[in-house]
Amino acid sequence: MRALFITGFFLLFGCTVTAPNPPILDFPETWTEAVDVNHDVSGNGLGSSEVSRWWDKCNDPLLKSLIDEAVEGGPDLQIASFRVQEAEFLWEATKAGFGPSLDFSRSARREDQSNQTFDFGSEDIPGFPSDQIFGVRTMSRHDIRGRWEADLIGRNDLREMVSTARVEDAQASYDDAVLLLSTRICDTLADLRESVRQLNITESSIRRNERSLELVQTRFEVGIGNDLELAQARRTLAEAKAQFPQAQIAPRAACDVLAALLGKHPGTMLHLITDGVTVPPAPQGGLTIQPKRLLEQQPSLRRLAAEMKQAAANAGLADAATKPTFALEAALGTESDGAGISFSRAAALWSVALSGATPLFDGGRRKLEARAADAAFNSSTERYRQGVLNVLAEVERAAQQLTATQDTLLELNTAVMHAKIVRERSEVRYTEGISSLDSVLDAEQALDPLERQLASTRANAWRQLANLLRATGGSAEFVFFETE
Repeated sequence: MRALFITGFFLLFGCTVTAPNPPILDFPETWTEAVDVNHDVSGNGLGSSEVSRWWDKCNDPLLKSLIDEAVEGGPDLQIASFRVQEAEFLWEATKAGFGPSLDFSRSARREDQSNQTFDFGSEDIPGFPSDQIFGVRTMSRHDIRGRWEADLIGRNDLREMVSTARVEDAQASYDDAVLLLSTRICDTLADLRESVRQLNITESSIRRNERSLELVQTRFEVGIGNDLELAQARRTLAEAKAQFPQAQIAPRAACDVLAALLGKHPGTMLHLITDGVTVPPAPQGGLTIQPKRLLEQQPSLRRLAAEMKQAAANAGLADAATKPTFALEAALGTESDGAGISFSRAAALWSVALSGATPLFDGGRRKLEARAADAAFNSSTERYRQGVLNVLAEVERAAQQLTATQDTLLELNTAVMHAKIVRERSEVRYTEGISSLDSVLDAEQALDPLERQLASTRANAWRQLANLLRATGGSAEFVFFETE
């Protein structure tokens, strides 16, 4: 008997199932030299432990207030939050199912039982009343049944692994929704600020050209100017005014996009235009997060990791379906004559059963399902590996773009500053009669596109910061500097 027990123990131990192991990824130790820029970020940087509220470090009150409002009441985040709660409740339900279960059942039946015996083959059968021969009675039964499945091969660990992976997936989805919403607001606010700046540049250009036209008309009236200069000044003013209607549309469109992101009706954010929004100092900084930390920080990689973990657990459960199962069942109840519980007329019933089952023949279905689960796990590992490579490439691309934009801003500021000087001195020289109107128009035509390019580049710096934050999961380190 002891030898049989030991043999059975080792057989059960040999049936233990586990989930396949995730792949080991080859990560670079550092970023490329072009990306790994070190800046003094003391006091203004964004640490990787504060990813969920990166906007608090932007020194931008308007951006902070908009994102806080969207995070508090955004419908997308509410949906993601409820999914996290759902996954957590399912995880608790899964763990609760590992213990024994108790059920109470009650049944009643009516039955007829004969209280006499007759020979129906006899020719002489006396008449008989039914109430003397057949008795009708009601039998009731009340049971409390308990059941516990003995997990000897690790099924419960795999089930908990599936539930845990669902929680991790839901939490990563929520973080991804927060990151996506906050960076979209950053992008849209950059669009709004750029469009307002472009509108201001258009208005400023119109005013300058009106002043130039007045100057040309004055010179023409006193006989100093000529018809050609007057026609050129009028044409330049008309070109500037032609840009104004389109310039008015872009800020309104950006406000409506912001309203949608905040769950509001179109037109409710138009006050931002009248408040005189301006582009804040451009961000500058490098990457302080290590490549390996992306696995913990990047929501899309965390989701892929959770899917891979769930696929591994499902592969283990599919393998466990080919193994034996054991369960302990017990029941305690009463059976009585009557619809209610009557202990005086009840018969006590109890039972204890130890059951076991093992698959014998199913046409190979379980083994094929196990192979399919293994294939699904292998597919999820490859998706995870490819996702990591894509994120690494996206981080470096976004960081390089932000660095290039920062360098471009410095040169554009210098170009705009000198273009303004040229424009002012050209107008002074024309007023004094030293040069022709052509120099003033040339200076105006050179200044206008430079100012527009500077406004677009400043807004692009914020868009590229949002791209870098999306790529790193909110872990890009940055500071701010005045560009003028």
